[in-house]
Amino acid sequence: MQKLLAILSLCCLLSPVGVSADSWNEDLVVKGVSGDVTIGVFGGTEWGPLQEGTRLKQVDSIQVGKGEAELVLFKNTLLRLGTGSSMTVIELNAEITGFYLSKGAAKVEYVTATPNRLVFETAAGLAEPKGKAVFTVEATDDGAMEVSVQRGTVAAEGDKCRREVKKGSAVRIDQESCTSKALGK
Repeated sequence: MQKLLAILSLCCLLSPVGVSADSWNEDLVVKGVSGDVTIGVFGGTEWGPLQEGTRLKQVDSIQVGKGEAELVLFKNTLLRLGTGSSMTVIELNAEITGFYLSKGAAKVEYVTATPNRLVFETAAGLAEPKGKAVFTVEATDDGAMEVSVQRGTVAAEGDKCRREVKKGSAVRIDQESCTSKALGK
């Protein structure tokens, strides 16, 4: 978490004048909701059902019970959260869109070429697509982060390692190590 906060602090100093988080959130919208999905606003102090069309803001949190939430980023990039997932928007501006995934999985189809960085953080590390990519980031029950890539390349980093995860492969990062593998094996 400290690495991402340092990156985010630097990004805030370098962000372009005239672009606010309020105007940028137009590019982070709930496309669909099914089942038991709630949103926590104002840093998680108020909770209620997540609605289709909701424009997410920095520090909003989403918790998925039994169900699914689908978000649209940058007009046509999709992010899906499945049953048991919990995620918070930790940065939302013209430089970076950052999420903290505390449990469950986020499936991402990052298909828009954009100068905005897309970063996922878990307790074990960070994941960031390098260009267009289709990938999944999972915060596992044992505190590890697993990143699997179906298309493109995703940089995955923990305290002990950094990997470029390419199409057809995956990496598991925990507090002690990194383990790479081919998908389907």
